[in-house]
Amino acid sequence: MSNLTNDQVRDALMKFMIKQGLNQTAFARSAGLSEATLRGFLKGKTKTTPRMETFIKLANSQGVTVEEMLGIAPNTMAGANLG
Repeated sequence: MSNLTNDQVRDALMKFMIKQGLNQTAFARSAGLSEATLRGFLKGKTKTTPRMETFIKLANSQGVTVEEMLGIAPNTMAGANLG
C-alpha cells in the first residue's frame, strides 16, 4: 500500500474511523465485512495486509477513495503491492 507498513495502515484506518465517528462493528458492517476480519487486522493479529478489494469496500461504504481513507496522496498508489 504505497510502501506503507501494516502498522501505518492500521493507524490510518483507526484515525479515519475516529474522524467518521465509526466503531469497528459499524465500519465492518457498512462494508459488508465481518467484524472479526477488521478487528483482527486492527489489533495486529493478522500479519498480512488485506486485499485491495477489502480497502475498496471499506472506502466505498463511506463515500471516499482508498487514498482519502488512508490519508495518502492519490499518485502514491501507483505500483502498490496490495496482495
